Amino acid sequence: MTPFMYMHDIDYDNKELENLLETKSEWFDYGGTADAPIVNKTDVPDRIRKYFNYEDPFVTSGFVRVRVGYDLVPHEDEQILAPVFNTPRLFDPLPQYYVDWLKIISARKSAISFPVMGDFTNVKTRMYYKENKEYIDSFSLDVAPTFFITAGDYLHGVENTSDEPRILFQISFEDHELYDKIYSTRPSEI
Repeated sequence: MTPFMYMHDIDYDNKELENLLETKSEWFDYGGTADAPIVNKTDVPDRIRKYFNYEDPFVTSGFVRVRVGYDLVPHEDEQILAPVFNTPRLFDPLPQYYVDWLKIISARKSAISFPVMGDFTNVKTRMYYKENKEYIDSFSLDVAPTFFITAGDYLHGVENTSDEPRILFQISFEDHELYDKIYSTRPSEI
């Protein structure tokens, strides 16, 4: 199985995503990266939610920003968030909805990323085998929104070598079996 798949036929509007970012989210910064969760999943644009054949397919949604020059090392979300969860005082200044969102994100198995702002031609998400950290391939959101596996046998990372922050919108899933469901009903080029 390939750890990612371009979703050429998923309908989205970049202006809707930019509006969602401006009106329904708040950034939480980690230095090199930042999250802006969307608390109410019904705020996700209808055209994205209607792509799926069932009512509540994803567990979280939100924006991710990678600052200029930052190298987000290959990781599983659970790995990268473990130090935060092991230091409870780090949660003290954070609103509870964000802490809850982080817990769900750390357990996700897959996601679909949509380009919002930045250089998606030169800044790609790199995929690796977890077992030996061997590079597999990379995907670019300038091709299409992309479904990818975030846990299990694979790691993902990104290095922002461009001169502008990269912002994407993501919806996350509890499992990666969705890959087979999407692939069989919505074929796309890999």
